[in-house]
Amino acid sequence: MPQNRDQLIDKLSERIRRFNESGDPAVLLDPEVPGLARDLAETLWSPTYLDVTPDVTRALIALVGVHWIRSRLLPGEQGQDDLQACRRWSGILIHAAPDLVPEPVRAYLGRS
Repeated sequence: MPQNRDQLIDKLSERIRRFNESGDPAVLLDPEVPGLARDLAETLWSPTYLDVTPDVTRALIALVGVHWIRSRLLPGEQGQDDLQACRRWSGILIHAAPDLVPEPVRAYLGRS
């Protein structure tokens, strides 16, 4: 049974919180994380594009956070998929709620 958006947001947000508290990269480098992020991303798309409602904003925050941190933790080219995903999701979030895009991501987007 697929997980619903709120469950996926909660799981990814909890991992971000745990990483921020412990600094343990294993929390976000766990092999389960890319699947959770992919499943959450799949809940966002509709045939007419994306409406940025409050629950979508929460999902975008979780996706930007997970992908940004993973792109910094993974060595060399291994983080490129996460960096691209971070750019994609933050590009949407920055138009809907620019103040919710983490400062390091905004700085990176300004340079790229």
